[in-house]
Amino acid sequence: AIDGEWWLVDPGTYAYHSEPEWRDYFRGTSAHNTIKVNDNDQSTISGAFMWSHKANARINRCSVENGAQSIVATHDGYKNIGVLHQRELVFYEQKDEIVIKDTLECAAEVKAEIFFHFSPEVSLEYDVNNGYWVAKHEKSSAQLIFILDNLWTVDVVKGQNTPILGWYSPALEEKVPTSVLYGVAAVCENTVSVNKILIK
Repeated sequence: AIDGEWWLVDPGTYAYHSEPEWRDYFRGTSAHNTIKVNDNDQSTISGAFMWSHKANARINRCSVENGAQSIVATHDGYKNIGVLHQRELVFYEQKDEIVIKDTLECAAEVKAEIFFHFSPEVSLEYDVNNGYWVAKHEKSSAQLIFILDNLWTVDVVKGQNTPILGWYSPALEEKVPTSVLYGVAAVCENTVSVNKILIK
C-alpha cells in the first residue's frame, strides 16, 4: 500500500461452499504474489477447507541496517518435485526501491510462473523505450515501475476464465476482473531471478 491505497493485493476469498473451481483458485498459489512450479500449488488442496499437504516455511534472516529492510525466507512446498524456493525481499528506504530475489534450487528443468496481483484501481502499461512496466493508481499520483528479470516471458492477464487468472474478490460471492503481471520461464539447477519495483 502507498499513501493508504492498495496496489499489490491478496485477491480475496470469493466463495466457501459454492463454485469449487473458483474456491480453489482464490486460495491457490496462482492467486498470490509468488512463484508456482510445474503447475503445482505450494500446498495441496483437499476439500473446501482442507489441505492434504501444507508447505513448511521458515525465516532464514531478517534485518534492518544501513537504510535497508530485508527478509529471507524458504518453503518446502515443492519438495516432492525436487524444488526448493527461497525469496529475499529488500526495501531500500532512501531509493524507494524494493528488490525481490527468488532462488529456485532444482535438479531438473521445471516450468516456473511468477505473479503480481494488482488492485482493480491499478492499470498497467509497458514502456517500450525503457523495457519496464508502469503501474498507475486511480487515486494516487504515485507510480510503480516494475523492472523484471529477462528470464521471464511477461504479459498482463485480466479477467481470464481458462485457466482462471486475473480476478479480485472485494466481498463474499463477489469478484471483479483485475490485472495480473504474469511471467513464465523454463528454469533448471539453481536459478536466481531478480526483480525490482521502484516507487515514483
